[in-house]
Amino acid sequence: MIEWYHILTAVFSVAVIVIMVISYNEANSGVISETVIRTAKVKGTIDVLQISDLHLYRKMSKKRYERIIGNIRKTIDDKLPDLIFLTGDYMDHEDGAPRLRELLSELKSAHGIYAVLGNHDYMVYNILHIFRIFWKIDHREIDTSKVIALIEGAGVSVMRDVSENLKIGGNELTITGADPWTIKKKMGELPASSHEGGLKILLSHYPDAIMDYASTADIILSGHTHGGQVTFFGIPFVTSSKIKGKRAVGLSNINGSWLFVSRGCGSSRYLPFRFFARPEINRVLIKEG
Repeated sequence: MIEWYHILTAVFSVAVIVIMVISYNEANSGVISETVIRTAKVKGTIDVLQISDLHLYRKMSKKRYERIIGNIRKTIDDKLPDLIFLTGDYMDHEDGAPRLRELLSELKSAHGIYAVLGNHDYMVYNILHIFRIFWKIDHREIDTSKVIALIEGAGVSVMRDVSENLKIGGNELTITGADPWTIKKKMGELPASSHEGGLKILLSHYPDAIMDYASTADIILSGHTHGGQVTFFGIPFVTSSKIKGKRAVGLSNINGSWLFVSRGCGSSRYLPFRFFARPEINRVLIKEG
């Protein structure tokens, strides 16, 4: 007679395998999401394409890469965005540079493309990073200047604690890009807006920016959390951020500022799974209201 625990073990093993297959397939899928943010500081609509957390590397799934670049081509072909914002973590390893160069060549916008760096743009993590609560030696530093040169070579403005003023359709904007270590280690003040009364947008890889720099921006666009990556049916429980739970993905209002956290496109090469955290690129429509 089969013991009850043998049955439970078999059921559990099958369930784990099924969840792993579903999660791997989800990591190789992707959607083009649309989010509307309303503010009295704009007239009409400012159409933004946000791309975050690509995590490119040479041996990444061909299906995943083709899905990412295919969605980017589709959304730009459907409607040219006013602005494109890239919010960090471009490569999971330096050998992803040719893929990043190809992807950047696809980007087109009416009023500019702006990028900030993420933690993966300063260092490459090893497999111990998955168990970082137990290990300290989980990364090596990389030459960030080469990452910046690659991105800027594609005509993208890399913003490291600097601001730029724009006018789009009669709307005055100040775009500020935060270096990840400024946010993570609170290393200084971000530049103030020179457009009094205009819309202030802060780009920060880390959503933690909302905790200390809410007064700097009306809207903060970020990534980093992957929407939890492996979630409890859509609710993040591991975010590597001070922003927890449902606020670690999507749109929320914190301290009077809008925070939008993209789930991002990619996954770590050591953990190529997502569960109820489908990869996305984002059309963020900033509308009058």
